[in-house]
Parts: sequence; C-alpha cells; structure tokens
Amino acid sequence: MKVKKLNISFLKSGSGSLNTRIVLPITWVRELGLSQDEREVYLYKIGEEIVIRKIPRIFDKKEAARIAFDEVKKIISIKEYIEHREIIEILKTIIESYFIGIKEKERNNKVVSLITVLRDSFLDKKYEFVIDNNKQYFFDKKKYKFKTVKELRDYFKIKRV
Repeated sequence: MKVKKLNISFLKSGSGSLNTRIVLPITWVRELGLSQDEREVYLYKIGEEIVIRKIPRIFDKKEAARIAFDEVKKIISIKEYIEHREIIEILKTIIESYFIGIKEKERNNKVVSLITVLRDSFLDKKYEFVIDNNKQYFFDKKKYKFKTVKELRDYFKIKRV
C-alpha cells in the first residue's frame, strides 16, 4: 500500500456553496489506467475510507456482508439494538450504492442471501436476536439478556407500530 499525505482545497462557488478538490499524484492516476481520454471513476465511501476505482465493483457477498456488518455494528453501538427491517434497508442501500447494474429481482435475491450471512456473523460475534411473529431485533448479548421482543421493547420503550 502506498500512502501520501495531501491537502484538500475548499473553494467557494459564485452562489456561496463550498466545493472541494484534491490533487492526486499523476503516477497513481496512470497506474489506475486513467488519462485525459479515459477519466471516469467510481467513488465509494466505506466506513472511514474513500475508494477510487476505474471500474465499478462487482457484487461480492463477503464484501457486502462486511460493509453491512460494520454499518449495523455502528447503529447498535448508538441505539443498542437494530430491527431486522432496518438491516434489510441497509443491505438494499449497500447493494445499490456499491455494486452497480444489479436488477431489482437479483437485488432482492442478494438481500435474502446476505441477511443469512449477516445473521450467522451476528451469532458468531457478540450479538443475539429476539423474534416474534412480526418483528426481529438484534442486540449486544453481553449487555442484555432479552428473551422476547416484548422485553426488549419495554426496556427501550419502543412503541408498537
């Protein structure tokens, strides 16, 4: 891995809004296969990183699950729990944002397969879930010992929808 410390330029437009620019080393740009004729790139914000790619990402279940797991962990660290449907929305967003050209039916299949991978990851880690006929919540099993959705809802004062 190569590292270079750079500064971002902040520019004010005529309307007063801020824009940013960063100058990349020409050797890195050439190594990516970019030129004045081929200058289209794909930018991805993954956690604390910004990734620049010449070609879009191809769907990778492990990578998508890793990104989703990091997002879900972040939410659980703030809220202490997460609802199953929130996880599905995160998965849909990840698939739409990071993996270009996936049709709706294919995306739904990928969401289903990812939720299985994610659930297995949760159970291998420090998360547990409670489920009833309508809702499923994941939470930190080292902090909490909920046996039912009602216990979790009562503890966090979650209103039924």
